[in-house]
Amino acid sequence: MRMPRQFLFLEDKLKKQVSRYIQRGKVDIFLTVEGEGLVQRTLQVDWTLLEEFYQRHAEAQKRLQVTQPLSLDRLLLHPDVATILEKEIQSENLATDILATTEKAAIELLQMRQKEGSALALDFKQRLSKVRSLALDISQQAPKVVEAYHNRLVKRVVEFLDGKIEIEEGRLLTEVAIFADKSEY
Repeated sequence: MRMPRQFLFLEDKLKKQVSRYIQRGKVDIFLTVEGEGLVQRTLQVDWTLLEEFYQRHAEAQKRLQVTQPLSLDRLLLHPDVATILEKEIQSENLATDILATTEKAAIELLQMRQKEGSALALDFKQRLSKVRSLALDISQQAPKVVEAYHNRLVKRVVEFLDGKIEIEEGRLLTEVAIFADKSEY
């Protein structure tokens, strides 16, 4: 969770709120708040240092015989003389809006996950149906494959022997049985 310091008091509430809707997985929350009224700015002036600068300027004018006037705005822009302080403001209305917005985002995330889960379930069912169909086709084709192998083997042996020697049917059936046994896996 990343958020401005002034809203760190909401961290536990936000975690509990999100965990009501999202139980699994990792959720990152980035809170950015922009606009007026988030900080109170005040100008702090070191009056002692300002007076010291003014006195030293007056002394320098006398010593150097310079009549150039002192620019007060120039002195106030000196970083040691004037400082702008920012105090973060904690707003109950803004905190309520943050909690409401976070809850809305968590609900939308949950709905998106449910929609995605339904789509995945449908996809899995379709793929499982396809696998079952292919497995049925394969099981129906298996006996034909064994018979086709038997016929091809007979034909090749006959061609090899050029029909001069008869094929021993027992040996041929043994080879076909070995092939059929291997093809079951």
